[in-house]
Amino acid sequence: MILIRKIIFWNVLFVLVGCSKPIEVIQEHDDNDNLIEYQRRKSDFAKHGWYKRYYPDGKLNEEAQYVDNKMTGERKMYAQDGSVMVRENHVDGKFEGLYQSYYPSGEVEQEGNYRNNAMSGEWKFYYETGGLREVVNFENNNENGAFKEYHPNGKLKTEGTYKDGNYEIGELKKYDESGTLAAKMNCEIKQIAGETVSFCTTTWKAENE
Repeated sequence: MILIRKIIFWNVLFVLVGCSKPIEVIQEHDDNDNLIEYQRRKSDFAKHGWYKRYYPDGKLNEEAQYVDNKMTGERKMYAQDGSVMVRENHVDGKFEGLYQSYYPSGEVEQEGNYRNNAMSGEWKFYYETGGLREVVNFENNNENGAFKEYHPNGKLKTEGTYKDGNYEIGELKKYDESGTLAAKMNCEIKQIAGETVSFCTTTWKAENE
């Protein structure tokens, strides 16, 4: 009889402890009928813990972490074959730190850093073969500063300066596929027919061009 009472006592205790957990797992579907699973607090329904989204066939599409209803830490997005498409980092729901996206082959497509939810500093873009395609500086989500572009063979293709987006300003140099300087241009930002454009004029050209 004493043994039976002990078993009943522990069963009741386990039930009470289970019911008192502050975190619960929620399952729901998005507008595309993809399953979403995540942890949330029972007290205020704030996402708190792991978060996962799945493709319709059940394969993992996305995983992340939440703290106090804000995405925090690394977020990964996957292709249906299971390969990683995107890695990004968040702090308090904002982009912060390293971001990388990948080609289906697994090669890095682009990489750079976010600062306070904005692309910042040097970003690199690659060909699918793995070779460097472009290096450009960002400020507040806009291309600002020096940039260099490369031919698929790795030789320098173009170098210049961007301002407030994809607008060249100042001297722009162009190189042929051997990496030899082919032309120099001077670029100005102008308003033409109500549109902002970079207007570049050639100031020097190689004799063999």
